[in-house]
Amino acid sequence: NVIAIDGCKQAIDCLQESIRRNEFTNIEAIHAIVSHSNFPASIPKDLNQESTIRGSVSWYKKFLYKHWDFLHAKTLDEIIGDRKCSLIKITVNGFESGVLSGAVKILERDNPVLLIEWNSEWGTMGHLLDTIQDLDYEAFFLNEYSGNVGSRTNTLIPALTSCEDCGSGCFLCYPIGHPKYGLYVDTRKVSE
Repeated sequence: NVIAIDGCKQAIDCLQESIRRNEFTNIEAIHAIVSHSNFPASIPKDLNQESTIRGSVSWYKKFLYKHWDFLHAKTLDEIIGDRKCSLIKITVNGFESGVLSGAVKILERDNPVLLIEWNSEWGTMGHLLDTIQDLDYEAFFLNEYSGNVGSRTNTLIPALTSCEDCGSGCFLCYPIGHPKYGLYVDTRKVSE
């Protein structure tokens, strides 16, 4: 089964329509903001809206309630509950560490594989790698970075240190010691 969580109501509505049209029965779409704890939060209703707000205070309030959803952030531990979890994909524009901090019970109980999208515009890679390591996981580059070391396919390159000019990419993260079926782990360091 798949649980898809997104803070944007527009994205969830679109996904639910796709689920309905394709008659999927194993996908649950949840409208929620995911973080490290419960707190009041907001997200744009339309992800394509312009972020600059101009005008009077009363216009601003009308704009806010018309264009923003106000929710209580929840942890993945709360949302997933007792359900088994084998994979977590995270794309949260800089809040990766917060999401992981709110999934400690799931990570300890189920040892899911993590697929984390990261972009240097959202924060430092070092902070994210520290969080992953603190949770007893190991991170591997899963994108063009893995091509720097060799031509072998299905190769995982350990993300051991922060890369200052990496830009963006994805990490595939496993609990330390977890088997990496069908994948070759290259222990050589990525060239500087």
